[in-house]
Amino acid sequence: MRCTNDPAIGFTRLSFLLLLLLIGQTVAGGEGDINQQIALLRHPGWRVRKKAAETLGKLGDKRAVLPLTEALKDEDWRVRPAAAEALGKLGDERAIEPLVAVLRDGYVGARNSAAEALSELGWKS
Repeated sequence: MRCTNDPAIGFTRLSFLLLLLLIGQTVAGGEGDINQQIALLRHPGWRVRKKAAETLGKLGDKRAVLPLTEALKDEDWRVRPAAAEALGKLGDERAIEPLVAVLRDGYVGARNSAAEALSELGWKS
């Protein structure tokens, strides 16, 4: 393995280690898990934000609905489908209007995930 002083690579590695640490804490369970995952939706790394959205869907806590609806507008196309899928799993009707807006997203993966989530919520056009 080659050593590098590239700050971007160092930041990516640090972000990944932080993500692993937080995932381990989430598996352990506890009240702080939901708040940690919600905070990670604002992390600079898209992989961390995507994993946080996926984890929030698995945790099933409806306190994540509003932060996940904000994640539907994430700048990275890979995060938006994860947020939509998580909202479908949470089953909260507050997600319907934001998910309908995603049906106009420029990325087909986000549109498809939003359509599937809306179906899970019982929405019919």
